[in-house]
Amino acid sequence: MLLRYFKKHFKLNAAELRKYKNMATRAHLIIKDKDGDERFIYHHWDGYPEGVGKEVREFLHLEEVANIFNAQEFCKAIEKWDCSYEFEDTGLHGDEDYIYEIDLDKRTYRCYNVSRKPKTLEFNETF
Repeated sequence: MLLRYFKKHFKLNAAELRKYKNMATRAHLIIKDKDGDERFIYHHWDGYPEGVGKEVREFLHLEEVANIFNAQEFCKAIEKWDCSYEFEDTGLHGDEDYIYEIDLDKRTYRCYNVSRKPKTLEFNETF
């Protein structure tokens, strides 16, 4: 419906409309630590691997992050680094396209595309 609005009111052609097809790609980060603490971070836009996935990868390789093994400390650090990440106490929303799992104990970083059925693993890295 929104695409029809853009086409009608802004006279966009098919190629231009494709840019607006996915207005927001939502993502959730799940941060886990060795004590079993699990924290959730929500991001409203650019949740795909080339957006949020790339940003988080860069964050994980910062020198000051290398010694963070606690989920709560990790959340404070990423908030200080980029305030566009929204912290949650309630878990997943259900509207996300991508879920990123960060295990601070095992030092793994995984991305799942949950908009596909069944969900697909996009990458599995260590940091």
